[in-house]
Amino acid sequence: MASAFLRCASQTNLPASRLQIIKIIRTFDPCIKSAPGEPPTEQARSHGGKAMRIVQSKKSVAMSQDFFKTRSSINAVPRGEERTALRLYLKHADTLLRCYDKWKDIDRFYFIPVRLNMAYFCAGGSTAVAFPPYFIGTILRNSLEHPDLFSVPCDCGQTAYAYAYNGSPLSGRFDLSCACPHCAAHKGITHRGWWVRSKALRGSQKSEALRIAKIRLLHPRFEPATIQEILRFLGVPEEDLILPPEERKITRAHVGDGWVLISDSIGGSVLYKG
Repeated sequence: MASAFLRCASQTNLPASRLQIIKIIRTFDPCIKSAPGEPPTEQARSHGGKAMRIVQSKKSVAMSQDFFKTRSSINAVPRGEERTALRLYLKHADTLLRCYDKWKDIDRFYFIPVRLNMAYFCAGGSTAVAFPPYFIGTILRNSLEHPDLFSVPCDCGQTAYAYAYNGSPLSGRFDLSCACPHCAAHKGITHRGWWVRSKALRGSQKSEALRIAKIRLLHPRFEPATIQEILRFLGVPEEDLILPPEERKITRAHVGDGWVLISDSIGGSVLYKG
């Protein structure tokens, strides 16, 4: 807790010394009794050891979970309004990219959550490019700030930026879904480099910690807008916000070592030994 608080203080340039911060933290955590430069007390050592045992215990439990529990803990299947929001985001990603400067400073628009699938599953565990929540502002800003990692040349001669992606940390494969803000074309491409892209996105998420903290402090009842609201703000016609019934698709993919993953587009997956 202390180290996290100190990191936050250093990032926000708070005019407080390390000793003052320790005194503040003592108010909330009685186990922190040592001043800067002094060895931790026996109580602090015990507290830290217990915390480490809990973390290790939770990690082992997480790795022993079956496929379904692991899947829901990282990326639940979007349904209802969440599914509609995801489809509208994917459809109008080119508009959101083209008008990014118009809405990037509006918190209600920037922090609209979207249920992207960034998880990777294998027998006995799972990971993800980054962990939820995913905000449309974070995803698109990350692509615009790292064009070498999250963009592809468009056929029109401009650049198409990624608005959704996933891949495999084992093979290094990374699949990008991109949209061009100039001609509105959408295209997909596969690259190598899962780890470097994962690091970039997680860094983008961490860089927003202060902005999120300010919102929570100044606007405790903050509610993000809906994807429909931001699209109306950007001038998208109402008829383009109406989606046709979604066609149901069932896909089968071999994920290695004889395992087969069957996915239903309306929600649900089954992993079995083929």
